[in-house]
Amino acid sequence: MIILCSFYIILGGKISIFIINKDKEEEGDETKALAQIGALTKDGELDRSKLGNFVCSLESGVPFGEVALISEDCIRTATIIAEEKTDLLVVDRALYNRAVRDVLAQEFEEKQNFVKNHRLFSNWAPKYRKQLTMALYKESFPYDTHLVRQGEPVTNIYYLIR
Repeated sequence: MIILCSFYIILGGKISIFIINKDKEEEGDETKALAQIGALTKDGELDRSKLGNFVCSLESGVPFGEVALISEDCIRTATIIAEEKTDLLVVDRALYNRAVRDVLAQEFEEKQNFVKNHRLFSNWAPKYRKQLTMALYKESFPYDTHLVRQGEPVTNIYYLIR
């Protein structure tokens, strides 16, 4: 069995992220769910209820897959589904280690610290804090950027750091 351990950047298209939560009491349920991930509904569609909890959708320019590269065993912590035709830039572990590991590891640590230390999330269960950490993306905006306009649908929640 060959394990492909890569990091991805979305060049075009859209993906959705799903996570099966790992609770010690539910280990059997997780194994059962993993066995059914490819299950189809009676209409022949992918049964998304078997994929775990929906975390977020990502579009062009956004990276994903760094969590597996940070760990030595390359274990994936999420299921990724392409929602439409999606082009990805695939970065293997060797290139990742040479080029972006330290930057992304630092960014991931900042996200973990933000969730861990913010009082809004202090009462959340660890599995939900983990999901939030994986869903957060840090962005910088120039002065006078419109984040949300009145009357438009809202697709993001923004936490202002500074």
